[in-house]
Amino acid sequence: MYLGLTNNKNLFLLFLTLACVSGIGSFFVPALLCLIIYYVKNRSEFKQDICSLEKFKTTIFFMILFLGCLLVSWAITGGAEGLKLVRNNFERMLPFIFVVIGLAGKGEIKEKLKYILYGSCLGIWIVCFSVLYKIFGLGIERSTSLLGSVNILGGTLILILPFIFAFIIKFRNEKKIFPFVIITSILLLFTLLVIKSRGSWLGLYVILLVLPLLLYKINQISLKKVLLIDLLLIVGAAATYFIFYDSLHRGYDFVRPGLRVVAWNIFLDYPLAGIGPSNFISNYTNGNFVNPLAQVNGVWTHAHNIYFKFLSENGILGFSGFIVLLFYQLKILWNSITEGKSIMSIAMFVAIIGMLAHGWFDVCFSARYYAMTYWLLFGVVSYLKNQYNWSKY
Repeated sequence: MYLGLTNNKNLFLLFLTLACVSGIGSFFVPALLCLIIYYVKNRSEFKQDICSLEKFKTTIFFMILFLGCLLVSWAITGGAEGLKLVRNNFERMLPFIFVVIGLAGKGEIKEKLKYILYGSCLGIWIVCFSVLYKIFGLGIERSTSLLGSVNILGGTLILILPFIFAFIIKFRNEKKIFPFVIITSILLLFTLLVIKSRGSWLGLYVILLVLPLLLYKINQISLKKVLLIDLLLIVGAAATYFIFYDSLHRGYDFVRPGLRVVAWNIFLDYPLAGIGPSNFISNYTNGNFVNPLAQVNGVWTHAHNIYFKFLSENGILGFSGFIVLLFYQLKILWNSITEGKSIMSIAMFVAIIGMLAHGWFDVCFSARYYAMTYWLLFGVVSYLKNQYNWSKY
């Protein structure tokens, strides 16, 4: 019985994924209820599922290390916002723990992955239709979404997109699933186009550049094809840039380079722990730093760049914790790709690369539901890597 609450955790995985991807926190309530019902009926097995987290102690260590760097940064700068940042990042990591517990235990793993796929697709439909209605129904250009700003929405879409295509490959023979996933991917790409998030477009472009290199590394395509594909991508990007030059530039484009200058100057004055979260605007407007945006008061609350955000607000401590965490994740994913040709690891690897590219223009990693989705997907990949033959997934 696929949806027997007392026999499996499929509904839990469905609602957990749906809550993260859609940005509707109310879905966490039925997810928790499903998990409680399962626990009541399967206490001994549930304890074994929790014990399976022991296999992820290295990953959890690096997660704790990141939180520890933020905590030390807060201890130096003080203020309630710094402690809130640590708490928020801890909460956003919880989907990693929950999805591992959900995937562990009895039940066919492929069936469990289906419900994660269902949750992802339903979440995409909810988010995309809500923003498309605002754009085409209400005429609101670059409208905010359930996930937040246009840039956060775009970042989330390119985070999920590689997994949608990975699921298409894994479930290509499932006649009931395959068409639904194809339509979902088309809806996702259309939404990504019309929301006009240039940072997410760049992230997607970098994903497309890196993917052929990974396929070459696992002997799926030749070096000649890699060079040809990347050359076509570069020429196509250059042509698009010059043809649509006016459309791709906006009047406030000078702002973000200026913000990076401000953030860098803040970091130079407070290199160890930065100035603390939510203090960016109070510092760049008070005349203590080089400020090309002196006339723009109360609008730009952070550097709109994930690297300069960590440097200015958390100093070298927070920045180092973030970089070390990502380096560890990319390293284990790379091993999974080169040794086992894991499709899901390829999806996570290019998703992180896309995030790093997009991060030059925004701070998706600091957004609540983006981070939850990120950790949920990384939890799925980590579980598959630890429990199953890499080449199988």
